[in-house]
Amino acid sequence: LLTIDKCRRNEFIIGQSMLSIQQWCKIYIRDILDESDEILHIKYQLVYSVGRQQQVDGGVERWKTIQSILTFVKQHAATIAQQYMDDIFYKVSTRQSHFPEFRLLSHQPFPTLCQLILKEWLSQRSFRQNDLQVIESFILNTNSSIDDLTGRFSDTIIQLFLILRGLLSSEVLFVALKRRYRVNFGVNQNSKFARLMAVPFRAKDVAAENTEFGHPDVAIILTQLSYFYSGLNDTQMMQCFNRMNEEEEDPDMIYEEWISQEDKTDDLISNIQHWKSINLKNSQQT
Repeated sequence: LLTIDKCRRNEFIIGQSMLSIQQWCKIYIRDILDESDEILHIKYQLVYSVGRQQQVDGGVERWKTIQSILTFVKQHAATIAQQYMDDIFYKVSTRQSHFPEFRLLSHQPFPTLCQLILKEWLSQRSFRQNDLQVIESFILNTNSSIDDLTGRFSDTIIQLFLILRGLLSSEVLFVALKRRYRVNFGVNQNSKFARLMAVPFRAKDVAAENTEFGHPDVAIILTQLSYFYSGLNDTQMMQCFNRMNEEEEDPDMIYEEWISQEDKTDDLISNIQHWKSINLKNSQQT
């Protein structure tokens, strides 16, 4: 990896020297591993970054798509829990806007959940009726070819299909929904750890040091779930409000979407129903 990185930085002399060393090692050196099954286990896999930091493939749309999928999970959590009582951990949330405690205990409910999610997602899109079967087959069947979509849809739309296919038929969502919040994952609250993404946990409320999730979609899902469960702290809330106030073109619409599922009869909510009624200098409101 260092050889590749040096070449990317146009440091070809160093890169050539390292490549020569690598080739010599490949010819004359052999690795002998004792207890290889344990040493090569996937839990010890390390992922190293190369090059400059950049957005994950799909950028903001990937985050939004995953957030919409989790919204559908919340929407159908109670139904799935009733159908598969022994295969799901489900705890009803105290407020309508809260995300319920939901965890898959086995694989059995997952295909049904995938079908419900895809049905909801397609209902919010304006695809032609005769294309729906092709789309559904591609997303839910890993044996379907992308050639069936080429020419029918733009590259941007096909990328969305690929994201959904990874989450559903490739079972990335299943991997994430099996994990327990604050036991298997969560946000490291240590002030020395300057990251907002979810990380693996070794035990309850004990974050694994210097580790992160290797799969970007797993990391995004578990990060969103972490904040769904814990909420934002005061500093994070103020950052959101300030950004919305200074950078967004229509903060009223965004704020209205935020509180759309809150109980409007609640006295506290009734006082902060509209963005224009929010005073960022009023600590009781914020």
